[in-house]
Amino acid sequence: MTLLLTLLKYLGLLLSAASSIWGTLSDATFVTEGGRKRLTRGGKVALSFIGIGLLINVVASVVEDRLAERQADARARLEQQRLREIIISGQPLHSLRLKWEFSGVNPAIEKELKEAGDEIAEMPETNEDLFKMLHGREQSQIFALLHRHKQLYPWMHAQVAGKWSGGDTVMLVSLDESASALLVGGVLDAEPAPGEEESRFYYTKEKMRGVSSGVDYGEALEAFSHMDPPPEGTRPYFSWESQPQLQMDAPHSVTIHWAIEAADLPSMIDLASERALPTAKMPETIRILILGEIEDLPADPGNFTRVAIPLPLRTEGASSPVQPVKPVTHESSRLWLEPNGVAEAGAVYEMTFLGVQDIANTNPELEKKYCQGALWEGRRVRAN
Repeated sequence: MTLLLTLLKYLGLLLSAASSIWGTLSDATFVTEGGRKRLTRGGKVALSFIGIGLLINVVASVVEDRLAERQADARARLEQQRLREIIISGQPLHSLRLKWEFSGVNPAIEKELKEAGDEIAEMPETNEDLFKMLHGREQSQIFALLHRHKQLYPWMHAQVAGKWSGGDTVMLVSLDESASALLVGGVLDAEPAPGEEESRFYYTKEKMRGVSSGVDYGEALEAFSHMDPPPEGTRPYFSWESQPQLQMDAPHSVTIHWAIEAADLPSMIDLASERALPTAKMPETIRILILGEIEDLPADPGNFTRVAIPLPLRTEGASSPVQPVKPVTHESSRLWLEPNGVAEAGAVYEMTFLGVQDIANTNPELEKKYCQGALWEGRRVRAN
């Protein structure tokens, strides 16, 4: 555009110069028999050159001014965005809204989700006496619990197993590229089931007492039906309302919604150190790992950044190219993050499924398989 404006200006000058030369070398006027001056053909041509040159210069000047205004506006917006990013990067993360949308859901999985939803809808009738004992907030908590155990957690586990299935499952969302701040959600047993080995360290009450509040107890659903208290020494079953929920917003579409308020966020994020506090600036690249088929956990459930073996959550310094794999449960997915309730600070990620891998220690002396993990990587595509 700048080159075009320069050419137009020179063209206007060239036409003005040409008109002057033309007027000098030819008679511009003649006198009629009545004594009046008239333009000759050469004069008309010279005058036309002058008019066209003037018009071109005026147009070029107007366009140049408009272009300068737009460039100034663009620079101002860029500066505002830069200042906003500086401010945001210095703000601690107080709250977070997460929306993870899966499109093209497998029909068999969608059928299971709908049947589970129908079963939940019938619960007040099939458990009439129990629901009479619950009121207001308690009923809301129970329905949220039912949707998590009968829809969300089987959906999460299906990402690993490739089919509709239950079992312990944990979702780890890396909030920075070094994986030093992890948002944790899922379901784990709070105490050993009959016949289970006590050595499965994640079952111990001491460990479960410190587990992220985004993690449900596996016993909570059964305890609800019997109105049993939680295991001694562990946290209550229904203390937190900021746990994730799954919704079927449209045909062949499933969305995980997770609105975490300021009061609950600290108890849902595991940190590698006190200095690893996440900020409101969302990363350019994000990874999410869902653990399933769990034989043992590869990390301390009280803090998933304390790992027995490295987990594939870091994107910082990663040199291996992303190799997408077609997921079994859906066609594609997209992630939205909104920190501190500020939409302008939000981010949208196109999620690429990297497949299911064994989480295991391959050292011959310490060989051990912990679980399997379904891994996604998201590249930031635009602001929220």
